This record gives sequence, C-alpha cells and structure tokens, in this order.
Amino acid sequence: MGINGLLPMMKPFTKKIHINDLRGKRVAIDGYSWLHKGAYTCSTELCLNIPTEKFVHYFLQRLQTLINCGLVPTVVFDGGQLPMKKEELN
Repeated sequence: MGINGLLPMMKPFTKKIHINDLRGKRVAIDGYSWLHKGAYTCSTELCLNIPTEKFVHYFLQRLQTLINCGLVPTVVFDGGQLPMKKEELN
C-alpha cells in the first residue's frame, strides 16, 4: 500500500513535533490503515467468522485520542472504484 519510497524521499522536509503543536488543526487519517491495524488485533475471530467489533473499537479509540488532544480528524478512505458506484462516477 502507499507509494514506494515516499517516506525516505520526504525525510528532508519533515520535523518531529509534539501532538499538542497540532491542537485546533485539521489532520487527515488513513482510514483503511487504521481498520487494517484494528483487524490485526482480532484476526483469529475474523478468520473463524466469529462476530467481533474489536477492530471498530480500535479505530474509534484512536480517533477519540486525536479529538481529546484538540485535533480535528478527517478520515480518508481511498482506494479503487467500487462496482456499485460505477454509474455515478462516469
């Protein structure tokens, strides 16, 4: 996922900051990345088709952390076109 080599290429243009430095700012979140990481926490349940909401709770806890720190999160779900949206996109 992502663009190969992007982070090393951007390294000279970045600086480490504390999350409090972003208070009141809007931040973009890779929604699929967070859902994937959340799914990893309950992979056994998902593979065995056992109902679980752990991945949703993981996602919401991370989102709440940003909100509690005064950030304004915008969750982005990017990816391929959905077949059901084909007519709307043309």
